[in-house]
Amino acid sequence: MCYGKVNGSRVTKMDARFLLSPPSVRVSDDVRSHTYKTAAAVGALATVAFLVTTPQVAAAGTRDVTADVLAGRDVTLSGDAVVTVPAGTTTYNGAFHGEGTLTVRGGGTLILAKDSDFTLPKARQRQSVRTQGGNHPYTTVSNPDPPAITVERGATLQYGTGGGTGLIGHFPYDTPGYQLNQLNVRVDGTLRLSLTRTFNIGTISGSGLVTQPRNMWGTLDLAGTHPFSGVIDNGTGMAVGRPEYPVALPRTRAILNQGSWIIDTPLYQTITLRQNFYQRAYGSDVNVHSRPGSKVVLTGQYSYSDQGGDTDPSLSDPDINWRSIPHQLNKRGTNIEGADVQWGDGTTHKIFMPGTKDTVYINLHMASGVRSRLTFAYNGPVASRTPAGKWSRTSGCRHAVSSSSSSWPSVFAQM
Repeated sequence: MCYGKVNGSRVTKMDARFLLSPPSVRVSDDVRSHTYKTAAAVGALATVAFLVTTPQVAAAGTRDVTADVLAGRDVTLSGDAVVTVPAGTTTYNGAFHGEGTLTVRGGGTLILAKDSDFTLPKARQRQSVRTQGGNHPYTTVSNPDPPAITVERGATLQYGTGGGTGLIGHFPYDTPGYQLNQLNVRVDGTLRLSLTRTFNIGTISGSGLVTQPRNMWGTLDLAGTHPFSGVIDNGTGMAVGRPEYPVALPRTRAILNQGSWIIDTPLYQTITLRQNFYQRAYGSDVNVHSRPGSKVVLTGQYSYSDQGGDTDPSLSDPDINWRSIPHQLNKRGTNIEGADVQWGDGTTHKIFMPGTKDTVYINLHMASGVRSRLTFAYNGPVASRTPAGKWSRTSGCRHAVSSSSSSWPSVFAQM
C-alpha cells in the first residue's frame, strides 16, 4: 500500500494487487378436549422456558468441541462440530484440522491466534471455480459450497490478534492474482478480521456483521458474488474487485467505510454496488479503478453516520452532510483513478456523495494514460456543491449516457 494526501485527506492505494431457537413443541394429535389442550400448552411453555435457560446442546451427530477449545487443544474434525463461547473473550492457541464444519455460538468472543486448515466433506463440495479471460485472467465461482464456518447470532469469531495469523482457510485453487479460500462462511453474529495480511474468506452469507478494526493494515480480497445481507465495516482497506476477480454484493445492507474502499474490475466488466455507504471518521474514501471497457456504477449514497453503531449505521439528519462538524468527522471523498464511474442508474435523484467543499471532495486522476470519467445518471435534478479537483464538463454530455428522456445524465472528464 502507499499513502498520500489529497485535499488534506489520506488517500490509500493498493497494488493490483445468530439464541438457541427452541424447537417447536407439538401437542399430541390424540389430545382433543379443551382441558387437555390447555394443559398441554402449559407444559409446552414450561418446556420452552427450560430450553432457553439451560445450556445449549449440540444437534444429533454434531460433536461439541467446546472443552477442547477452552483447553487450547488442537481439534481434528470428523464431521460437524460446534463450540459454545462463554461470555467475555477466549483466545484459542490451537488449530482446527481434518474434515468437517465448524459452528461458533454463545455470547462471547472467540479469538483464533493460529491459522487453521480443514476441508469441507466431499459430499458437500459442489462449487465450480473457473478462470477465464485469456491473457487477462480473472476467476469466478458459481454454485458455491455451503458454509464450512458458521457464526451464530450473539457470537463473535475473530480471525487473528492483530498480526499475520489466525485465519481459517483452505486454498486448493491456482487462482491468478489472489488466493481463493474454499471454506465459505456464514455470519449471523460478528466476524472480526484482525489480520495484517492480504486474505480471502470465501463466499460470505448470513445477516450479521463482517468487521475490520481501524488501523488494521491488512486487506480483505472481497472476491465473487456474496449473498450476505448484513453490514460490512471496512476499518482500514478492502479490495472490492481486482483485475483478477469481479465482485457483487446484491443483498448487503450497508457499507460502513472507515478507511479506503478500493474498487477495481476485470477487463470489460461492469460492477454495480447499490448499498448506502457511511463513515464516522475523517478522511475515509471510495477509490475507484477500472480496466479498459469496464465501468463501476454506484447507486446508493455516501453519508456521515451518527447513530446505529456498526450494525445499523444511519444519519439522524441529512443536513449534516452539508455542513462542517467538529473535527471534520463527516469529511469523505472519492478518488477516481483513470476509471469510468457512474453515479445513479436512472431510477433515483439522490446524489451519491451529498456535500460541499467542506464535507466532501472528488478527485479525478489520469492513470496509465487514461482519463477518468464520472457520469451522473439520475431521473431528476441533483445538487452538488463540491469542487472536483481538476475536472471539466464535457460538451454534448446529454448524449454520452444511454438513458431515458426523463434522466439527467452529466459527464465530467479529468483535464
